[in-house]
Amino acid sequence: HLFLRVLDAEGRVWGQQDAPLKDVDGHRVSAWAAGSTHLTRHTVALEPGIPAGDYRVVAGLYRLDDLAGLPITIAGRDGGLQLSVAEIAVTPPLAPASEEELAIPHAAALSLDEGAVVIGYALDAEHYPSGQVIGLTLYWRCTAAMAEDYTLELILRDDTGRLAVAQALPAGPGHPTGQWVPGETLRY
Repeated sequence: HLFLRVLDAEGRVWGQQDAPLKDVDGHRVSAWAAGSTHLTRHTVALEPGIPAGDYRVVAGLYRLDDLAGLPITIAGRDGGLQLSVAEIAVTPPLAPASEEELAIPHAAALSLDEGAVVIGYALDAEHYPSGQVIGLTLYWRCTAAMAEDYTLELILRDDTGRLAVAQALPAGPGHPTGQWVPGETLRY
């Protein structure tokens, strides 16, 4: 089987396809003669709310019976378990993703005066042991053009309101807020 993944700079997957490896004539890899050449075609659907920016497409092969990755050899050298096959640029969509397409787990309506609304969020888990990284996804809608690139400060407080952690990040890594288009929906 073949996998294709669209990855951002941090390695997050924004699109994936897994399928049996076969050529355009429908011949599976098990029927290919050694040393033969075959044309294959593949598509990868991008996830709704993918931010505009630069991404890379990686490919790899795996066995279906145990899902073990197959090593890639390039010019006689070990190439690992996946190969970077393309660099792509994703542009803002012609029509923004709907809230249904985004499948937002927790709705919100946090309006920011600067031209954006946080329309929801998702956590990777509901409980986190001390020291574990919290995976937080914010869903945004741009409501007005923003003249600058804003920074987002995430703050974690304990039950008494004491500050536990604060972290400042660009509000749109790879696609900063100054490039957001009114009506655009994004997921970070």
